[in-house]
Amino acid sequence: MGMWALAGDVGGTKTLLALYERDEHGVRRHALKRYPSPRFGGPEEVLRDFLADAPAPVDAAALGVAGPVEDGVCDTTNLPWRVDAAALGAALGIPRVTLVNDFEAIARGIPHVHPGELLVLQDAPVVATAPYAVLGAGTGLGEAIAIRCGGALRVLPSEGGHKDFAPHDELGIELLGWLLSKHDHVSWERVLSGPGLVTLHAFLIAAGHGLPMVARPTHAPDDDPAAIIGTHAVDGTDTTCVRAAELFASLLGAEAGNLALTALAYGGVFVTGGVATKLAPILRDGAFMRAFVAKGRMSHLLRDMRVAIVTDPEVGLLGARDVALTQTEPGASPGAPSTPPTG
Repeated sequence: MGMWALAGDVGGTKTLLALYERDEHGVRRHALKRYPSPRFGGPEEVLRDFLADAPAPVDAAALGVAGPVEDGVCDTTNLPWRVDAAALGAALGIPRVTLVNDFEAIARGIPHVHPGELLVLQDAPVVATAPYAVLGAGTGLGEAIAIRCGGALRVLPSEGGHKDFAPHDELGIELLGWLLSKHDHVSWERVLSGPGLVTLHAFLIAAGHGLPMVARPTHAPDDDPAAIIGTHAVDGTDTTCVRAAELFASLLGAEAGNLALTALAYGGVFVTGGVATKLAPILRDGAFMRAFVAKGRMSHLLRDMRVAIVTDPEVGLLGARDVALTQTEPGASPGAPSTPPTG
């Protein structure tokens, strides 16, 4: 028997778990399961269910969790869970449990994404030694910067999605005023997330820029208004939904450009998350890239950066896998900082 590692991607909407074995033949995945996060009371309940049929004790686990991680503990931002690495290890009998921010896990997974899982929005040479930036909209908005240091990959996780929202055109200024009438603080996550897409749609109607939807698409879920808006937008069957998605694309491009300038991301800018993936046809139409490069005298820098949408839904799991496998290496100590290979 080899070493067994558990990897997880814990988000506000779903939790994705996988079990891996590493032996002299390499690494093999033995199980993969998706759980709807809000239906469970906490991470221990989900992990117990997943490990009930595990063929061997787990030697190490790593979870990418949606929220700030401090001393091995995370109070998730969009889910009422406290994830405690030491408590999970003790309860489940796992010697080494490591928590990382979900976008640290995603950033670590980027080097392992197959080229076929990238939709390139702007093709430019990649500087292998330069930082790369990752951002993505799902239940919330996540951001991270990755830097290669010698043979190791260092990731700077962040809570950049909670920065102050800054409009870049007249419609955005109108949007900000509308949001400030309702909230004490308006962050980028307020508009760049699944709930954010719903907010943009509501704004367009309230501001007289659109009309309510007449009907729900038959192939969209009943209980997910963001998915309904996105389906209408991609299908082109509702003008207001299309405009909301175009506004989303423009705002996402603007914030991606902000992050790219912050990191000088000549290693690439990678857009992830379920919302961006579903709206990929609209992101490719041009509004995203126009806003991305619209940075005045710094625009020429942004035109030299590769930009791509990551369509692999398991990119965060790939990064968590590497952190977990690093913990199974000889000499690894519980909770030790991990520097997985860059691929």
